[in-house]
Amino acid sequence: MTPPPWLRPWADLHADYFLRIVDRVPSLRDYVSVRAVCTAWRSALPPVRQSPSLRVLDDFQPHDGPPRDNSHVYALSILRQRTFRLATLPYHSSRIIGCSNSYLAIADGCRLGALNPVTGEEIELLDLPSNLWPRRVMLGPNPRPGCYTSVAICDHNYVT
Repeated sequence: MTPPPWLRPWADLHADYFLRIVDRVPSLRDYVSVRAVCTAWRSALPPVRQSPSLRVLDDFQPHDGPPRDNSHVYALSILRQRTFRLATLPYHSSRIIGCSNSYLAIADGCRLGALNPVTGEEIELLDLPSNLWPRRVMLGPNPRPGCYTSVAICDHNYVT
């Protein structure tokens, strides 16, 4: 005897309903978690690359008015035809000044950091002298806290 629909295993959820639910999953991290629930769900959803290929900023901080904490980065999934909200930028006046692998290089004045927008992991990079303003930062492969390589291009033709 087939159990009533509300007692059936989640893996037996009809594909149309399942995909509608997954379309409401807000973050890429949650999407990856949903794929890990069972074999049926994993086969129904396309895999996510380690690093989203296209990131978009939304509501970036204007230079006028009071500070707002609503600067977000989104990953665009062409395969799923939707966006996934990623980590919030950690500083009010953050500027994205580079990227490497799955990390964004961000600057807030002389303060530098590397942010993985999928996991929210942040690595604080060494501070620059107060008279240098970074224009671009390049990160070495696989940065980790206390173990990274970075190069900052500051002002005009100054590398640190």
